[in-house]
Order: sequence, then C-alpha cells, then structure tokens
Amino acid sequence: MANISLKHRLSLIAVAFLPLLLLLTGLALAAAPPLPHSLYGTVTLDGSDAPAGTTLTAWISGTAYATATTFLAPTGRVVYQLHLPGNNPDTPGREGGQPGDPITFQVGGHPAINTTPWQSGQHQQLNLVAFSTPQPPSASFSTSSTVFAKWNSMSFFAEGGMSSRSWRLRLGSTTALIHAACAPSTF
Repeated sequence: MANISLKHRLSLIAVAFLPLLLLLTGLALAAAPPLPHSLYGTVTLDGSDAPAGTTLTAWISGTAYATATTFLAPTGRVVYQLHLPGNNPDTPGREGGQPGDPITFQVGGHPAINTTPWQSGQHQQLNLVAFSTPQPPSASFSTSSTVFAKWNSMSFFAEGGMSSRSWRLRLGSTTALIHAACAPSTF
C-alpha cells in the first residue's frame, strides 16, 4: 500500500463511495413532495366578515387536507392563509392535492361557495364566501338586445351549475314561470 500514491488512494475512495452518493441523491430527489398550493384572502359568513378565530378547512375529494384559523388583518378585515399540501406520487397513500383536483372549503363548518383547482406552487388570492343557512339558488342569464326587441322569444342560459329546474322571471308587471331544459333553449 506504500507504493500507491496518495492521489491514487483518494481516487479509489471516491470511486468506492460514488455509487452510494448517487443512490442517496436519487432517493432524495424521488421523495421530494410537490410544492403546496397556497391560498389567502378575506372570509365572509352570511354577508359579513367571519369572526376572527373561525376555523377554515380545505377539502379534496371528501378529505380535509388543511385547516387554518381566520385572523384580523391590519386593514380591519378578517382574513386567512392556508397551505394545501400536494400528493407525493412516490409514497403510498395520499397526502394532498394533484393538479386539477377541485378544492372545496368550509368556514366554521359551513360550505363556502368558492372552489378552485389545486396546482403545485400556486399562490392565489381567493376571497371565501359562506352562509350558515342554505341559500336559494341563483342564476345569471344572458340574451342579446335583438331578442328583447322582438318580444316573441327570449333565450336564457343558466350559468354556474344550477340545480333548479325552473325560475320565475319578472319583466315589468308580467311574471313568467320558466322551466329549464337539458340544453340552452328558447322559451
């Protein structure tokens, strides 16, 4: 061993430890979880700021993955910030969101009307709105000015995932009952 130079010895040691170093580096890279989806914003409950200290929960596919507590910001508004983890596909089980998963929220145990898709590394402002009692469905309708000028037909298009099958429409002193169809229709 005395005939082997110091440079040769160091080279042999480096070659011997290189596979171990590559294995450890590969394991570290494979186990890296995706970046969380971070959300922040105001929180209203029944049309007013939710009380500071209200629990907020973020859900994906029926599982709660993150919880936060609302707090009073220097602006005087009640706000939240939440970091929703991502699912690491290299580990068993599910730890959080995957790209495109719909995130739903509860404010003090009441469902928020907001949803957003989960995205790794997203930093998003989302002002949450919730009601403590079920709200009647609402709809927005669109039409063209030429349809109103004719008055013999009117086209309505429900937007936003309406579950109601009929609505009452008031035009001046006339009220009409409108029944929903499976596709945009003229009534």
